[in-house]
Amino acid sequence: MPVLQGPSRLYGQVIGADLSFDDFTVNGQAYPLSFSLYEDYYAFHHNTDIRRTAFDAFSKQLRKYQDTLAANYLNKVTSEKVLADLYGFDSVIDYLLYNQEVSREMFNRQIDLIMTKFGPVVQKYLKFLKNEHQLDQLTFADRLIDIDFDYTPKVSIAQSKDYIKNALAPLGNSYQNMILKGFNERWIDFTANKGKETGAFCAQPYQKKPKILLSWQNTLSDVYTLIHELGHAGQGILSSEANTYLDFNPSTYIVETASTFNELLLTDYLSTTSQNNQQKRFALGKLFNNTYFHNFVTHLLEAAFQQKVIN
Repeated sequence: MPVLQGPSRLYGQVIGADLSFDDFTVNGQAYPLSFSLYEDYYAFHHNTDIRRTAFDAFSKQLRKYQDTLAANYLNKVTSEKVLADLYGFDSVIDYLLYNQEVSREMFNRQIDLIMTKFGPVVQKYLKFLKNEHQLDQLTFADRLIDIDFDYTPKVSIAQSKDYIKNALAPLGNSYQNMILKGFNERWIDFTANKGKETGAFCAQPYQKKPKILLSWQNTLSDVYTLIHELGHAGQGILSSEANTYLDFNPSTYIVETASTFNELLLTDYLSTTSQNNQQKRFALGKLFNNTYFHNFVTHLLEAAFQQKVIN
């Protein structure tokens, strides 16, 4: 029902339409800022002053909408509680997990494992980053920076096609050709336009061409984002070929599997085929601050927060 999607649509309107950002200044130079520019560029910037000032300016604007977004989130949680009660579930978590075919025990075990076992690994990595870059302190604005600032390869959209083709070679010609159609058939919206949805997404209409959204910044990091979304596209294409309209969407619990595996293939390709030690170091760093951090820190911390809110 459209009304149940209201909180999601309202969030999108605030982020994509209402939020606006002034330029910020570092050492007398002005820098433009937008939601997409912060998340896709400044969050990884090698200059600490620029990165942290951008984060402060970005956060300042978000705080102006914090009460609206908090009320919107409360509306979402409350509606899920009402639906859980109407359908006879013991809790909101049980209601949300039902269609995913995942047990409550499995859900809790994964979050507990991430928090207790993987958490210290991430903390060790972040301390390594702090020492490696001789930072005065490690702030939230510093968590996504690369290990090696001296290696910042530029990659055009055309060049990314070769990276992706080579990385996906272990999956065979059929899969390669299916994925590479995305370039010629224009599945992908690359341009970082003002007001564009932030992050990267892949929509898969049933038995139709996938639609991928991202904001290309001409970096090797963007290749990771693109190959990730193309993993979703490939999964959607193959699933829609093998299943009916009502059954082709995968469980949210495993929906990141194909996309994450594609990232691992790219890391393997970059780290095993290059004679450039800096590229190998870059690839292994991306395994942590991109693949690992995105899936085992960002998403799982969101799940841990959700677990506390709706318990």
